[in-house]
Amino acid sequence: MHKLNLFKKTGKQLLCFVLICLGSRSSTAGAELNVTETFETAPASQLLVMPLELLRGLPAIRLQINKTKNLLFLVDSGLQDTILSEQTVRNLNINVQKSQSGTFYGIGDNNHVPFGITKPLKIKYGRTTLVRGNLPIADLSGVSGEIGQPLAGVLGYSFLRTNVTTLDYGRHLLVINKRYRPEIDGNLSTKITFNVNPTSLFPICALDFKIANLFFTQKRILIDTGLDRSAFLTDAFVAANNIDKMNGWRKGSAQGLGGRTSTLSGLNAQLNSANFSEAIPLLNIEAHTSNVQHRVATNYDIAVGAPVFLRKKLVFDVRHGAIYLVSD
Repeated sequence: MHKLNLFKKTGKQLLCFVLICLGSRSSTAGAELNVTETFETAPASQLLVMPLELLRGLPAIRLQINKTKNLLFLVDSGLQDTILSEQTVRNLNINVQKSQSGTFYGIGDNNHVPFGITKPLKIKYGRTTLVRGNLPIADLSGVSGEIGQPLAGVLGYSFLRTNVTTLDYGRHLLVINKRYRPEIDGNLSTKITFNVNPTSLFPICALDFKIANLFFTQKRILIDTGLDRSAFLTDAFVAANNIDKMNGWRKGSAQGLGGRTSTLSGLNAQLNSANFSEAIPLLNIEAHTSNVQHRVATNYDIAVGAPVFLRKKLVFDVRHGAIYLVSD
């Protein structure tokens, strides 16, 4: 699927094509939207531990809006901001501030599309407010259908970067705390570090990349928890490097918010860096071949998704410029 990409790709392809379906992500252009999104910080002496569900390998948690509990939110680092679904806004009679037009990065071809903005609200876990503000509203019916459950919304990268946030895929937990704690987040000796810009709107790092017999140095890699593939190559990267001419690809297509697009899949690849003890294998990667440039606020070459993180911990310590992939 590709990604949640807001609506990522087909299911992720769903979400990806949904966001790039959010995949390539759905991010709202902050300069154009009157959206505020703030987060409570976790007390230094306290951890917030929440059950984490994996839906087709994609992380999700249950949260509360007003008095309605058990609302399902995907956790998508490839999405810039938190969004609510149109269906949830209708079901809960959430007040809409206004409808306006703006750019959703990752939805379709990043078209200038109309959408709603809620009046100020709070998204909570128990008594703790996780998100508050005016949030954009989007149609998540396609993504909900792919994962088989109705989505109330998607928590974006702006949520993950506020505190030290750990997605523990092995124990099915999401943990929020104030600082990196090896005894909680994983053994320092068993981690891989992705260096990211603390001020960037997306978790992008520079790594070496190998596909078949081709080597690429310092490519821009997006860490995308909303992508259900090991890796996804962008249209621009495919076109610039004639990736679609390589032997071994299987041709196909995927459906997302942006319509049906041509795809390739079937080749394996790997990521490497001087600070990696070993390369990260990427199995059965996928690529768009529609020759359409899916733009995002910060361009990237390759998105790395959920299969790489399964049975591990993904720790977002963005304030200190790092995302850790930890093996227990």
